[in-house]
Amino acid sequence: MLAARVLSLRGSLAAFSSALFVMMHTVACTAGTASNNCALNTCTSGAVLKTFANVTRDQMQTATISACIDNQCVSGTPSSVPSSPGDRLTVSLQGQLNVTGYLGSPDPEKGYVVEADFNLSDSAPAASDTYQLFVTTADGTKVAGGIDETAIFTKTTPNGADCPPVCQNAVIDKTQ
Repeated sequence: MLAARVLSLRGSLAAFSSALFVMMHTVACTAGTASNNCALNTCTSGAVLKTFANVTRDQMQTATISACIDNQCVSGTPSSVPSSPGDRLTVSLQGQLNVTGYLGSPDPEKGYVVEADFNLSDSAPAASDTYQLFVTTADGTKVAGGIDETAIFTKTTPNGADCPPVCQNAVIDKTQ
């Protein structure tokens, strides 16, 4: 009687093992396809431009910050100017591009850090696009140290090469 139960238990284990093997093999065969094995990580295409504007506090309070792609620009004037080391304030930039401006506390020798973060999620960055970031004082003087160059984009695929999304990002940093 005991021998019959052991044989029955062995038969059940063998059937279970066979079913488990088939199930694992089936999952392994479909795991490599993009539709079944992509994570849900997201990314946003964009470009970040950073430069210095060597102006006085009074000049920065009335200056205009402009960020452009191929001379299509957004611009704005800081509502306040950073005063403490490490401060980073948002500057509202108005226009048809999706750009967030920032103004960082000044370096004693190089001036204020000016940054523009371009959100390019609604457009495909072109290799020939020229990006500009500059500061113009109230008297119309364009401050030296601005940016006017073509960005070099790096492709990112946060979920793997065969899975969406695909994003492109660039950084032009003149503060280093």
